[in-house]
Parts: sequence; structure tokens; C-alpha cells
Amino acid sequence: DVENDAVGVSTQGIYGRYDGSGFVLDITNLTTSYLVDSFQFLKTHNWLDRQTRAVVISLVLYNANFNLHAVVQFLLELSPGGVLFPGCARRRGRRGGLG
Repeated sequence: DVENDAVGVSTQGIYGRYDGSGFVLDITNLTTSYLVDSFQFLKTHNWLDRQTRAVVISLVLYNANFNLHAVVQFLLELSPGGVLFPGCARRRGRRGGLG
């Protein structure tokens, strides 16, 4: 079981609003082998299936040299006709808040 901290966070897409419920995989080790293993885990455990309507990938980045934070969110949304539509949103700011 993976605790879902994204409940209550919603993402607006072209075809709907996604409420943050569902599966969550936190990737904290950004080595190539860990990423490959993580994606293999998703594939093995059928995280994407015919009921999947959207995949949201969120990154939180920090640059200590400039004291800048950035949140980048990628959205892959599946249309009713079966076409994938990509999207991207970003927010940035200094310590003390994002804007």
C-alpha cells in the first residue's frame, strides 16, 4: 500500500479535472537504474490500463545558488477517442512562497 498525499490536489486537463485520487509512486532516487526499476514496477503491476484517463508527473526542484523553487507538472491525458494529449504547467518562486 502506498499512502496517497495527493488527495485534495486537483489538476485541470482538456477533458476533465483529476482529483488526485488513484495511484501514487514517489521517486526519490533519480539514478537511471532506479528509474528503470520504477517504470518496470508500474508495468508489472498494471498501473496503466483501459480505465486510465490521465497520468500526472510532478517535479519539485530547488536551486540553492539562486534560492529558487520550481514546481513542474506534466499531464498526459487520454481523450475519449483514445488520443494522448500532453500538457505542462509550471510555477516558480523564491523561498517563502511560489508564485
